Amino acid sequence: QMAIKEQLTREIINGTLPAGARLTQAELAQQFGVSLAPVREALRELDSDGLVKIDPFTGATVYQPSLHDLKCICDMRLALEPLAFPARAGRPTPEVLARAHDLIALMARDIDRATWTAANQEFHDLLRSGCRNKLALRALARLDNLLGVYVSLSIINRADANDEHAELLDAYRNGRRPQVIRITKLHIQRTYAACVPVLESRDG
Repeated sequence: QMAIKEQLTREIINGTLPAGARLTQAELAQQFGVSLAPVREALRELDSDGLVKIDPFTGATVYQPSLHDLKCICDMRLALEPLAFPARAGRPTPEVLARAHDLIALMARDIDRATWTAANQEFHDLLRSGCRNKLALRALARLDNLLGVYVSLSIINRADANDEHAELLDAYRNGRRPQVIRITKLHIQRTYAACVPVLESRDG
């Protein structure tokens, strides 16, 4: 079940499963070589994450990104991210810093969208790992997969994203909360701006 969910999540985020595509339980069960039960449960979890919409009459379809949803997601992140770096947050451990540097190096390479998006999510999760506000972390985690759809769409217009990652890591390393919040806010706003033309082009 988890493997099914992870694979479908990856395919939705990288666009292999296009927005609005219908997901048939029988076809998925055949594809994964399982019974209908684990497929049904995976789709329910994806529906809970917002990546799939289940309608009792039309069945399951892939999430359709929109400017309205993007703005809502970015507004929520702008409100929640400062809570993930409280005033007395501890600095990242050497292990976290090393892994974060590795992820920045990976994202600088010529890799596919799915790999870049997964590395980006792991990078941000790492930086939040010292946060003690578990409710804020839970809320941010709830947004991560849905946000991944938009991050994947924005990559084409985000050549500067990794520069911001490096600046953000440096601010975290030195415990500079104002800089962390400033760079994070800019990072979110630029991702939003990069997504807008892509979504407008799709709508057009």
